[in-house]
Amino acid sequence: MDRRRPLVALTTLTAALAALLGPQVAEAGYGVQPIGRTIPVTASQSGSITDPQRLDFLVSLDPRDSEPFVWVSDSAAIAASGVPLGSTLGSCSSDALRPWIEPGKLVCSVSTASLRPGRTYHWWLDYRRLEDGAAFAQKTISGPFSFTLAQSTPPAATSPAATPPTKASAAAPTGRQSTKTYASAAALPTARRYTGERSVKHQTLTDVIYGTMKALGAPRTLAVGCWSDFDFAAVAKSANFSTQDGDIHLAGFWLGRQPRWLHLAPSVCNAVQGLLDTRRPTAKRAFGLTVALHETLHAYGVTNEAQTNCFAVQLVPLAGRHAGMSRTSGDRLRRLAITFTRRSAPAGYWNGGRCRDGGPWDLFPETVNLR
Repeated sequence: MDRRRPLVALTTLTAALAALLGPQVAEAGYGVQPIGRTIPVTASQSGSITDPQRLDFLVSLDPRDSEPFVWVSDSAAIAASGVPLGSTLGSCSSDALRPWIEPGKLVCSVSTASLRPGRTYHWWLDYRRLEDGAAFAQKTISGPFSFTLAQSTPPAATSPAATPPTKASAAAPTGRQSTKTYASAAALPTARRYTGERSVKHQTLTDVIYGTMKALGAPRTLAVGCWSDFDFAAVAKSANFSTQDGDIHLAGFWLGRQPRWLHLAPSVCNAVQGLLDTRRPTAKRAFGLTVALHETLHAYGVTNEAQTNCFAVQLVPLAGRHAGMSRTSGDRLRRLAITFTRRSAPAGYWNGGRCRDGGPWDLFPETVNLR
């Protein structure tokens, strides 16, 4: 066994994080999804698209970006002013963009009434960007990006099965709404375990994250708030975003205005607690730990979502060791984290070209680390 390899990998990772922990640079706005994806739809007898009835376009903006406008067209040609040279098939001004489940992300919803199966369409983000030292914000375009509508056969109608209430939801108080906000985190009771019955500052997970980052030479105290089902939606709303958008659910978040706290959803905390209790790796537990590390990396200044996910899955086995797992179990957890994250990540949240062994985001180049 080459006993130098862990030290070499740790040195490489520490150097990579050191570069990230320098002065934080704002990330310019950009279009996230759908990018290059084929969207299945169903055409009715009249030729209009009925499934889905709308398409959502996700964009990312930071405080230096203003006047965002999303355009959808049948042509990729863009005028100097940012408007389509082809037909405008949909658009969203800044007033029409709605907050997504991640801070800094906004969604433009466009009707599919003017779109046809088998056609390729184009969309882009038109906005103004204020760069360092500039007196005025400059016109900027992110895109154009392409997407294709593919005709699909609607599934046979089935009677929806009743969904039994979960233990957590059944135990939640009825007729009341939580008054908790993200600022309430400072008053959370400290607990070594999360049961889901109440919101807590999870001290064990806080210690695991601190130990993980300290081993990388970058210790920073970050408290972990594990919110209950009763509180989480209210806490998310207080931070101006939703817990769900379509099939995508909010797993956790970090806020620049509250830099020392990580906020995690009940499902994530339940998964991590199962890992802490049993030290047995499963896909859900691997994903839960990945989410906690993902938000940790945001707190350390990593802003690109795909890069954040790539770094997070590589830190999973190290965090697993600090949670008491063996090296073998930690490596199994890493493989599960990579597989689950890669398969479930929305467009723009995974980049296989950069997140690979030997790639630009490989933090452990001396090992097989991203398979």
